[in-house]
Amino acid sequence: MKKILVLGHHINEVSGLGKVVRNLFTRIKGYEIHLIVPISKPLAPRLPEKIGNIIIYHVHSPVALKFWYEHIKPDMVYIEGAYPHVQFWDKAVPETIDQPFLIYTVTDHPPIPQGLRHIYRRADLVLVPSKYSKKVIREAGIKKVLILYHGVDRNIFRPMQVPQSEEFIWGCIAQNNIRKQLDRLLRARTLFPHGTIKMCCNPESNPIDLWSMNLLAIVKELELDDYVIWNHFSAKDIPLEEKIMPLIFNEFDAHVLPSGGESGGLTFLEAAACGIPNITTDAGVARELLGKSALYIKVADILWTKWGKLYLASVEDLANKMKEFYEDDDLKIRLAKEGLEQVKNFTWDKPAAKLQKTFDIFIGSGK
Repeated sequence: MKKILVLGHHINEVSGLGKVVRNLFTRIKGYEIHLIVPISKPLAPRLPEKIGNIIIYHVHSPVALKFWYEHIKPDMVYIEGAYPHVQFWDKAVPETIDQPFLIYTVTDHPPIPQGLRHIYRRADLVLVPSKYSKKVIREAGIKKVLILYHGVDRNIFRPMQVPQSEEFIWGCIAQNNIRKQLDRLLRARTLFPHGTIKMCCNPESNPIDLWSMNLLAIVKELELDDYVIWNHFSAKDIPLEEKIMPLIFNEFDAHVLPSGGESGGLTFLEAAACGIPNITTDAGVARELLGKSALYIKVADILWTKWGKLYLASVEDLANKMKEFYEDDDLKIRLAKEGLEQVKNFTWDKPAAKLQKTFDIFIGSGK
């Protein structure tokens, strides 16, 4: 059986990219999948674990990654993730390889950094989760690009009867990092002082993660202590189990994510599949996925970071969109219905079948 080395997230990790790996690679047939998972801290020596057709290894350093690459002798290499994964591979194996080399990447911080473009250009194919991402990749001079949309499991994410609060709930499921701009939701609540914000994330700043925010301090400074609820079903900032997430979504009246850029938009799809309308920044993939089923926040400015730019949602316009949604019952019903209809276009089987065909072509032809 031919072997594919995948550098990516663990299939049991409940991050967005962990879901992508799980929902795509558990559907791939006829190949031996060797999943290399980068970790931030070294672990005691451990044997690889096997889950279905996937063998999983944990590596801390580029040296360990190169060891497993040379030991496995894969027929294909597939890098899955954001820019740091691509950079990690380049440190381990900076030279051109003989096997087909594919990269699946999100582009949440456009444009592609200059220091990484040579790696993308070395790839035989770059796979992306949206037309928006394809445009970002093409602007970097990379021509061989294939779209694999994210999906949503509508057997899990669906409208449910859950205990409802008497209070109007502005909900948000997101990691606590600067890209999600969760502080802007809190600031908008001070301009439109109605309803309770329910956040599912770790509110404390991680001392080793310069991208996280001290949301507790922001809430205190804005005097919102009585109007913010923290959902503690969390691990790595997001819900512990995927089956808990639709229960949380269904508690919301609206899912509000003033993100600085999304290229895959999993939580958009998951909220919409639960019948919960989205209010989000008019940037990235949002309109491509949600169409007329969401309210879009104007972009007020752009912030450049070491990985690229973030689109800063207007706090004033977010407050206006919250007011519009809060006061219009017909709008709530229309957006919920359109969202349920919109997500019918997004399943995991379609991108998995497309990926299976791509593997068959590349490994079968040898490049």
